[in-house]
Amino acid sequence: MKCGRMENTKQLPSDSVLLNSFLILIFGCVLLMPNISISPTLPKIRPEDFLLIPAIILVIRKQQIAYNLYAYIILAFTVLIAISLKININQNHLNDFFELYKLFKFATFTHLFICCITIDKVKSYLKWILIPLFLFNLFHYFNWFSFNDVVMHHYGTDIQVENFGIDSIGRPATKRLLGTLGNPNNNALLYLFSTIFLWPTAKSRPTDYFFFLLSFLLFLGCQSRTAFIAFVFITTLFFVLESSSLVWKVKTILLMICIAVAFFLLDARYLSSLSSTAV
Repeated sequence: MKCGRMENTKQLPSDSVLLNSFLILIFGCVLLMPNISISPTLPKIRPEDFLLIPAIILVIRKQQIAYNLYAYIILAFTVLIAISLKININQNHLNDFFELYKLFKFATFTHLFICCITIDKVKSYLKWILIPLFLFNLFHYFNWFSFNDVVMHHYGTDIQVENFGIDSIGRPATKRLLGTLGNPNNNALLYLFSTIFLWPTAKSRPTDYFFFLLSFLLFLGCQSRTAFIAFVFITTLFFVLESSSLVWKVKTILLMICIAVAFFLLDARYLSSLSSTAV
């Protein structure tokens, strides 16, 4: 049985409390939980790894296979990695073979979401997961209750955490949010995705704007130049391709510009002074 695009497909009972809880748990594990290290010689385990078998069982029971562009892209990456491992067989380490497992895990979870829920449901999950993500990054930025010393070492490397907010010679520098992904560039990609995914329309409610701007603020906090260039490119496409009124487009862009300007004006001195009064 084929699954169509996510927005047109609801093959499984999307109103099921158990299914919703399971999918939210996947979201939480992927976006909020740190890696689990068992041994220095073995790859780190992700919390969502423990959810992979139930996800496979759920898909098999419904006998559903999603055939779309995403499936072919993942298949292409799998073949490419397999060929690379084969060519470099004498130089491979055990960790290299886990890249195939990562792709399989990603394909399984992606397939589950495509077949089980609608785009609107995914957006609702993403909105509410932004709340704990924002609080996490807020505690991280200001180092409240010695958050970076106690918690952040489980997410980022010791060097990244210890050098947070200082340059290579120990002087105060711009703080770039490491976040739950432990890297400002990876963190920026997460919030770039959520910002674009939650982009409001002319009919959006105030709460939709709130979560959109919250995601955009987190994106700015990562201060990734590469991600920012990507964002400018996507925004340009939005102006060209979106059919909404020009007035609404301009209002949305101006609102983001105001927030960006305010953030960067405050970041250098004011926000840093606030962090010096951390709890």
